[in-house]
Amino acid sequence: MNALIVEDEILIAEQMQRMLYDVAPHVRVLGVVSSLKALQRWLVQHPEPDLIFMDIQLSDGLSFAIFEQFRLRCPVIFTTAYDEYAIRAFRANGIDYLLKPVEEEDLIRSLEKLRRFSGSYEGLVRQIRQEPAFREKFIVHHRQSAVPVSVQDIAVFELDQLIYLHKRDGQRYVMDHRSLEEIEAELNPVQFFRANRRQIVSLDAIERFRTDPSGRVLLTVAPVGTIEISKEKAPVFRKWINR
Repeated sequence: MNALIVEDEILIAEQMQRMLYDVAPHVRVLGVVSSLKALQRWLVQHPEPDLIFMDIQLSDGLSFAIFEQFRLRCPVIFTTAYDEYAIRAFRANGIDYLLKPVEEEDLIRSLEKLRRFSGSYEGLVRQIRQEPAFREKFIVHHRQSAVPVSVQDIAVFELDQLIYLHKRDGQRYVMDHRSLEEIEAELNPVQFFRANRRQIVSLDAIERFRTDPSGRVLLTVAPVGTIEISKEKAPVFRKWINR
């Protein structure tokens, strides 16, 4: 099993590696990253690991932010000096939540918990990596009728006070969903990309894109027009579109 450690305190990261070597020598540590930016670069440049040990409070923000940029499917064991983030940890990919300083028996317990999910580490990873069932269509309402819209006909989902579905033929419908996050969870990440806080774009609707002098990526999307992707998220977009 390949694991990644996300930790901004060098001594704690080294301690975690030593404990893993002692109690789980079959777990291979691929590397240690110490910030959100470093984690983002690592995930862009490498295949997803089988397991992540993730500190919550990093030098440049909370590690939960990474789940807004990447659809990670591997299990995560969170580590932190505080217990106030437990609920958010389990809403992410968290299978356990370790308080610092991490004791060897706590680490063993977490790995045992991971094993119990399916009888083996590899079995759990296979379960988590199974492709979920994604939406093939959405039902929207127009006047007094319900209208099925195939995902192949969708260009953009957009938040503008209400949530709108833009079809590639120019039609626009108001949706019943409460948030873009709810919609994003139902979409195939190979086909749709969360461009920013307000917009999710379909791969097939992107006509062209360019990088401006500030490092932002500007998409030309029919029929919506220009959609901006921040400089920080630009590497994630390039990895996605070059699959």
